[in-house]
Amino acid sequence: MSSLPWLCGGDFNEILSLAENKGGSSRSTSALVNFRCGLSDVGLSDLGFSSYPFTWLNERDNSAFIQESLDCFVSNDDWRFLFPSATVEHGIAKLRKRINRLYKLETLSVMLPENQNLEKKLEDLLNKEEVYWRQRSKVEWLKSGDQNTSYFHKKASNRRKKNQIRRLKDSNGEWKEDKEDLFQISEGYFSSIFCSSLSDGEAMSLVLNATQSRISSKMMEFLDSPFTVEDVRVALFQMSN
Repeated sequence: MSSLPWLCGGDFNEILSLAENKGGSSRSTSALVNFRCGLSDVGLSDLGFSSYPFTWLNERDNSAFIQESLDCFVSNDDWRFLFPSATVEHGIAKLRKRINRLYKLETLSVMLPENQNLEKKLEDLLNKEEVYWRQRSKVEWLKSGDQNTSYFHKKASNRRKKNQIRRLKDSNGEWKEDKEDLFQISEGYFSSIFCSSLSDGEAMSLVLNATQSRISSKMMEFLDSPFTVEDVRVALFQMSN
């Protein structure tokens, strides 16, 4: 695989964990393990998501209703280094799927009330997304009024200089996102850097052997010689105030 930064997204038709499936019969763990191993072999890992956990649903009701998180984004460490604050949002995709599902229902009286409500929520989300990127970009709003979200997204991303650490890999190679876990991983990492595996005596010997001597043998003899009461008196009276 190329050493360039990689980001892959879409419908992989497979889940990464059993928590990404709701309803229906139990999924085979061997398939999802193979999927995770395949991603790991090429240096890719899941970016995670926020908001609604599922991106796919079937067209059935009640006990036959199934939801799964088949769409996801994965990247390598090089891409994460370039875009440390990148997140995946499921909100708009979820609403669009629900609206499409309602359009397929045969009963118009059932479709209209909920569909109108979902259409309104989707419109609000799209408007909020547009305003968010317009505010982040700090540029003049396009006079043409075109809702060019990608334009403002690019402008805001180019201005962002502050890196945010959202996840870290622990000593076992597992990604952690909890704030407490991030703190412990960071503390352990820097503690290991500034701690020596040698004993105090061994470490001191290494330092002294590598340090050039600045005190001659005569100076050392003078410093180690016993002092008298007169030496103490002279030193005290030489001190200011």
